[in-house]
Formats: sequence, structure tokens, C-alpha cells
Amino acid sequence: MEKPKVLYIDDEPINLELFRMMFRSSLQVLIANTPEKAHEQLQENPEIQVLISDLNMPEMNGYQLIEQLHSQFRPIPAFILSGHHPDDAINQHPYKEKITGYFQKPLDKNHILNEINKAIGTNN
Repeated sequence: MEKPKVLYIDDEPINLELFRMMFRSSLQVLIANTPEKAHEQLQENPEIQVLISDLNMPEMNGYQLIEQLHSQFRPIPAFILSGHHPDDAINQHPYKEKITGYFQKPLDKNHILNEINKAIGTNN
């Protein structure tokens, strides 16, 4: 069975590499460090099944990026990853309905894999 294809967006290169290394046996991880690169990845890889975006980035936050990607491409299950507790920002955010879920740092590999599999309807 083919591994799910995930696009992870984060402005910190070390976070991108750590995420890719952590999930390389379970997921096909594509990475982007800017909104422009995220757009390019989705154009070049329409089979991407899940988006995961860091919340705090310099050009735009993760909510804004996911809203933009959904409007320009298609709705894809999308998760926000943050070092802060998600409840701090969820309830008042206008794009919260576009978000499938939230992951908090430090990363819990099993939780992330379970949530991705639920979002795309697989039972791995």
C-alpha cells in the first residue's frame, strides 16, 4: 500500500527536516518553507492528501495559508501545528472551520499518524 502524501509547511528548515525524518517510514512528506513553495508543491503534486502547516510564520499564519490553498486548489484535510496550546487561538479564528485538527509540539508521532489516517479514511 502506498504511503499517504503529506505537505508540511514551516519556515524553520530544522523543523522541516525533523518532520521528514520522523515520518519517512510512514508518510511521503513533501516540504515547503514559504507560501509560494507550498503553492508550487500543490501544483506539481495534485495527489497530496493532507496539509500540515506551522501556525506562526513570517509571511502569513497557518490559518491564512490553509484558507488560501483551499481557495486556489481544493479542500484538503489540513492541520495546524503549533508550540502553543491550540485552544488559545482556535475559537476566535475566522478560518477555524477549514482546519481538520491541531498538533502540538513536541510532536506525538502516533497521534499525528492516527489523525492523518482518520482524515483520509485509511486504517493504517
